[in-house]
Amino acid sequence: MQYCAGKMKRIVNGWEKDTVEAGCNATTATSTSWTNLRLTASTMQFEAEWKSLFQPSGMPTTPYYINRYSIGVIAASTDWSMERGSTILHQGTLTCKHSNNGSPNTSIQDCTINAMIPEEPRHGDR
Repeated sequence: MQYCAGKMKRIVNGWEKDTVEAGCNATTATSTSWTNLRLTASTMQFEAEWKSLFQPSGMPTTPYYINRYSIGVIAASTDWSMERGSTILHQGTLTCKHSNNGSPNTSIQDCTINAMIPEEPRHGDR
């Protein structure tokens, strides 16, 4: 993973007004509590953004009947949830597919994907 961030955004009439961002590159990233944004269910958006690259360290010898092959990323996803106390109110998966007729992406996979959160947050929500 070369870059990773989760963002809470307030959207008004299609325009981004406020954003709070937390990086997620650490292998043991802690849960982040989003605070001090005046959000309603109609204006709250979660955005996940990441850049990843898969480079195998060594390729096996192939049989004579295999002329060519590629190894890389064909899809990547992240899971999100909105929690209040110990209750998960909403959750989902955001998937970014590399669309090139099934051929894997052998360069950097750059993905930004958004989800509207259909719940007005309260203080202490995660």
